[in-house]
Amino acid sequence: MILYQSLTHQNSRICIVENRFSIEELLGELSNPKIYKNELEKLKLEHRKKEFLGIRVALKEALDGAEKEIEYTYDGKPILKDGSHKISFSHCKKCVAVIVHPEFDVGIDVELPSAKLKKIHTRFLGQKELEFYQETNSFDFLRIAWSAKEALYKIIGDKAYNFAEQLHIQPFQVDKKGTLNVLHTDTEKIYKLHYLLLDTYTLAYCIDE
Repeated sequence: MILYQSLTHQNSRICIVENRFSIEELLGELSNPKIYKNELEKLKLEHRKKEFLGIRVALKEALDGAEKEIEYTYDGKPILKDGSHKISFSHCKKCVAVIVHPEFDVGIDVELPSAKLKKIHTRFLGQKELEFYQETNSFDFLRIAWSAKEALYKIIGDKAYNFAEQLHIQPFQVDKKGTLNVLHTDTEKIYKLHYLLLDTYTLAYCIDE
């Protein structure tokens, strides 16, 4: 039996499925696996197939058992074929995460803790963010900042391709769970994001209300 981690926030629902299940176990969670046959056959690597199925299983759980077909917009954003909910999903080696909302655009990111962030931090941190990191040397801050900007990119798209210049995180208290505000400099719009910092992964998500 596949175990889920579920979170709810306002009218959104988040579901996380670990990547430790086999293709057969994941297929067993879907009521009509035949509809995914053609897409699965296009995927050659086993971990890609598991990600594909894990997303559909998590989506089904987030939608209270309803199975919906996923399509993509011209710029690559996932949408539900029936338009019933806004969706976003993310995956890492440990798990896949899906968020759904019946009305507002959403963005989500899940990441493993990675020392690589220390090497590339100048690419995604703005000047004030760099100053904060240099003062605190907080790896937790790097994890949150990266995932928050990745999640927000899922909503804004290419108009936020330069994380350092176009997405500015406002000062916040770094903790294991919390919220932060991010300014999109092009539009001067401020987005509120939520994050969860675990030993195994970082989760960040945004609901564009």
